[in-house]
Amino acid sequence: MNHVKSLVSIFTVTGFCLIFFSCRNDLSSNSDFLIHVDSIRVPETVIQAKSFDIEFFGVIGFNGCYSFKTFNRVVKGNEITIEAFGTLDEKSGVCPDVLVTLDGIKLSSTINLPGIYQIIIKEPDSFTLIKQIIVN
Repeated sequence: MNHVKSLVSIFTVTGFCLIFFSCRNDLSSNSDFLIHVDSIRVPETVIQAKSFDIEFFGVIGFNGCYSFKTFNRVVKGNEITIEAFGTLDEKSGVCPDVLVTLDGIKLSSTINLPGIYQIIIKEPDSFTLIKQIIVN
């Protein structure tokens, strides 16, 4: 009889833990997305091992629930691929009417070897924006 009570207790505790730890916190629900970058500004020539800025321009969203989140940068050979991500806070309630833009947000970068490099900006729907720079 004690054996049955022990098993019931174990299953009850295990079930409670599974239910408790599987609950999702829906208080904040954000959706991340790839931003369409209209243009970038970068020097045509940069000096190796010296930091330079890449400035980004484009619309993130059409109300105050949109915001910039992060850049993802991958360097492979002479190609620098960058993705600009935004986020939409879907649980914030009423969103103010405002156009949210990148407005020159900067990504600092450094290239250690001289050569000709391609900066590739990944866009939604498999489009890309490409800019060539020379590193001396």
